[in-house]
Order: sequence, then C-alpha cells, then structure tokens
Amino acid sequence: MPQSAQHAPVDSPRPAPDPEHRGPPILGTKLAQPRDRKGLIARPRLVRALDGDGCALTLAAPPTGYGKTTAVRYWASHRRDAIAWVTLDPGDNDPVRLWTYLATAIERIRAGLGRAALQRLTAFQGDLRPAVDELINGIAAFGAPIIIVLDDLQAVSDSRAIASLEHLIEWLPANCRVIAISRADPPFPLAPLRARGTLAEVRAAALAFTRDEAMQLLVEQEGNALSVADVERLVERTEGWPAALYLAALMATDGTLREIASGLFVSLNTVKTHARVIYRKLGVQSRADALARAGALGLIEPNADAGVSSG
Repeated sequence: MPQSAQHAPVDSPRPAPDPEHRGPPILGTKLAQPRDRKGLIARPRLVRALDGDGCALTLAAPPTGYGKTTAVRYWASHRRDAIAWVTLDPGDNDPVRLWTYLATAIERIRAGLGRAALQRLTAFQGDLRPAVDELINGIAAFGAPIIIVLDDLQAVSDSRAIASLEHLIEWLPANCRVIAISRADPPFPLAPLRARGTLAEVRAAALAFTRDEAMQLLVEQEGNALSVADVERLVERTEGWPAALYLAALMATDGTLREIASGLFVSLNTVKTHARVIYRKLGVQSRADALARAGALGLIEPNADAGVSSG
C-alpha cells in the first residue's frame, strides 16, 4: 500500500512528549512494539487470519504457548499502516491511566491527534466518554489507516475501563481497527460483533503449526535430524501447539533452555515450565531420559538420540 504523505512509518522518530501533559510520567516501553526476533518463518495463512477482512476488532486469544504476541508483531512489521501499540498491565485498570496511554500512542503517530483527548483526561471529572470521543475524532481526522494493538488485554478487568473500550470499538472510524491480544476472551459481549461481521478471531487452530510449517521450522531452519514421519507424529501428538512441538523436538538437541526459549519466541520461564510439565508427564528427570521415554512411547523415532546432552 502506498505510504500516505501524512503517514509516519512505524520506525520513524517519535515526536517529543506533549508539554501540557501533567499526569504521571509515561513509560515509553509500554508503547513500544516488542523486538523483532530472528528466525521467524513465513506463515501466509496466519497473516491472512490477522488481516481480519476489515473487521473493527481482531481478537487473538489462544492459550499460553501459541506465540500470539510474536505473531502479531511479525504481522505488524510487514504493514505500512501506522501502529499504536500499548502493552497493558494491572495498573491500566485505572481508566484515566489506560486512556492516557492510548491517547499518547495515537499522539505519537502525528502530533495533535490525541491532544484533545489528553486535555480532557487532564481535567477528568468522572466521565470517560468525552475523552474517548475526542480520540475517535482525532483518529478519523488522520484519514490514513491506524491499527491499535492492545497487548495483554487480560490484565484489564475494571468495568469502567472495559466499557470505555467497548465504546471505542463500537464507534471506530473506518480507517482504524483494534487488535486485542489476550490469554482469555475480554469481558464484553462478542456475539453482537460476530453477528455484525465486525469481529475476526485468531484462535489456537490458526496459530497451531501444520506439518509443512513444522518441517520448515524444525528441519529446514533449525537443522534437527527429524524425518517427515517424526514431524507428522509430533504435530499429531501436540496438535500443533508451538511450545510443546518445538520443545519436544529440541529435547533431541544440545541446546540450552535459554536457546530453546529464543527459538520458541517465548520467555525462558515459560520454557522451564513446559519442560517441567513434559518431564513430569513422562515420569523422568532429565532431557536424555525424556528423549528415551518419548521414543519408547512413539512420540519420536527411537534412534533420534544422537548428540543428546542431559539437563
């Protein structure tokens, strides 16, 4: 898509903070997109799912271990649209704080877009709607496409904050859409959005690896000595769950848990948790024993133990 003259690319320098902002300091990392990770494979069907067919809201809410934030970051990095990314936390149950971050994210796309909303929030007197409406007007005035990404939406449960997000989605201008990344469905009604065709849902099935994707990642890219039968069996037994799939395959390598975490695009603690669960289910204490047990159970080929280290 051609870049609008008004449209600042995602990685362009950010304008200085609004000098009229008098609230608590804005934590810049909450408005930063997660870092790109090397080694991501192309997954066209996942990109199509996140494209959303013009829906106002795209909800990415699979269980833990499906790499939802990484998937959205990869998708966003290949678009020319302006991105307003906000990583949420429990502190955003304060509606004024929540909308201060959202308005600041929009203001950083182009100076002036979020200013009226920020001014309303500075003089907040109990009604959020005027500030939200000012922000909607600012987004509409921009004209070019804007994508708002709400990462870790499950952190927000305050009824006022949730109601204000519902209002935003209800009245989004045509040039804007929201991508919500969450570990669970948000606590507002999704059925009306489905009925109107304004909700796209990216669930576990979309993020699960197919056999071909698993072959590309585990064999072609990572160089694991796995046969097509090995990969098919892993995909079948793990139902394509990326964390379990990759972790099971990497048990057969000498990679550390930190290296496995990097390959999985999840945190080290997440990998450690999954490893403990797999070891417990297999009734073993080490990677070598897990590999032997997995071979005995038919999860992988029994002769796939070359080069295994313990731990």
